[in-house]
Amino acid sequence: RAAGSFGQSARQPLSPPPPAECYTQSDGSDYRGKVNVTARLRTCQRWDVQAPHQHEYTPSSYPSDGLEANYCRRPGKQGPHCAWCYTVEAGNKHSTECCDIGMPQLKCANGVEQSPPPSPPPAPPPRQTSGGKSAFAIPSAHGDYCYQQHDASDYRGRVNVTVWGFACQRWASQTPHQHSYYPWRYPDDGLDENYCRRPGGEGPHCAWCYVESGSRWHHSPTDCCD
Repeated sequence: RAAGSFGQSARQPLSPPPPAECYTQSDGSDYRGKVNVTARLRTCQRWDVQAPHQHEYTPSSYPSDGLEANYCRRPGKQGPHCAWCYTVEAGNKHSTECCDIGMPQLKCANGVEQSPPPSPPPAPPPRQTSGGKSAFAIPSAHGDYCYQQHDASDYRGRVNVTVWGFACQRWASQTPHQHSYYPWRYPDDGLDENYCRRPGGEGPHCAWCYVESGSRWHHSPTDCCD
């Protein structure tokens, strides 16, 4: 790839969104725009139908959450930590996905303003594995959370667990998942340790990582981070 094609110098902060697409909450729960495809460009299933995926998030069950047509939402502040939807693809692998709805704003034209974030609590000690090594660490927020790009491609913090609580695989490792995102191949993308990143502006539309292990209901080798 050409030098700088995916680097921070090639990206500029985005302009404010149009009023109809503006939201203020970091999890997208107040988003009421009309994006209806996922970040991976899969079409969303309508909220008022039960095929191909059956679910409980019907417009009548969540009347205040804007479950119109097949627009991306976060009903009841549940599900992935993003505005999301069920996809029209059958099967469990792609049943739900996050949508690219841009960045949250401090204030929208309708006067809704985001509350100032609370001060972060002290970082707890890392959880220990049986071998005495840390399974993951929770950062203490001294600059760790600052980034500008809506896809988090410029994130260089130290979060190393996914939104579902799975520990991240080290970028330099090829187990349990083989991949092509070697640190030497993406030297400008901060592929240190097992921190959440978006190397090359590729993969899920978020800071993400390969997971060390999943569960019987989590089939994807990658996951977004909060």
